[in-house]
Amino acid sequence: MAISSAPKKKTQPEVVNEDEILQVINRGGSTTRPVTESDQTEEPVRAVKTKKTTEKKVLPEPEPEVLKRFSIELTESETQMIKQLRTHRPPRGRARKITISVTDWIVEAVQEKIDREKRKYGVE
Repeated sequence: MAISSAPKKKTQPEVVNEDEILQVINRGGSTTRPVTESDQTEEPVRAVKTKKTTEKKVLPEPEPEVLKRFSIELTESETQMIKQLRTHRPPRGRARKITISVTDWIVEAVQEKIDREKRKYGVE
């Protein structure tokens, strides 16, 4: 007994007028409630549930911090020392690999230096 694939159905593709497609795209959508002027000028808020009451506290949305990129130059002896210090760091759990990259190590060192300087000079 020979096995063959099912015969393909011959159907004509539905032809849609391009003007109708553009009309649907340009129509856009609407919200389920009317938009007022105060909705457009207020900052977005986030509702937070509390454990004891059913009231919601309204908190302002935190602004995300902007990342800045820097190019730094280190001597070969400095990079070798960083790599050596990375290998002496204890691994997390059962990991055998070094748990921190050179870039992360440098960022961590800068953050530690910032914390020390803030405490030293009393800067907030």
